[in-house]
Amino acid sequence: MTGKKIARLVYALLAAAAALGLLQAVEAAGNIDATNKWAWATGAGWINFNPANGGVTVCADHLEGYAWAENLGWIKLGTFNGCAPHTYANTSVADYGVNKDSSGVYRAMPGARARAGSNSIRPAAV
Repeated sequence: MTGKKIARLVYALLAAAAALGLLQAVEAAGNIDATNKWAWATGAGWINFNPANGGVTVCADHLEGYAWAENLGWIKLGTFNGCAPHTYANTSVADYGVNKDSSGVYRAMPGARARAGSNSIRPAAV
């Protein structure tokens, strides 16, 4: 097989995988304010919740999408898409994410306490 034929085969396989949804692309939408999109974490540095090639969506009961941290790279905030009512079980790689608890705080782990530098986010409004 020649180099051109191999390249065409690779492109065809990638196109087919993309068409079938087998390749996961970074989501390009979110509802985080473009001005107030930054958070600071000591280990991660500045985290952008509304990057050009991603974005976080604040849903009524959970978070979806991707944030970008210079020291960590892409941070996926959950495995669910569509903003329909959903609660992440956080028990496997197929079902994890940030849920909103009964006090209105978004938490990545059940039972975690909200404090400075914790894994929780309290939005201004949803």
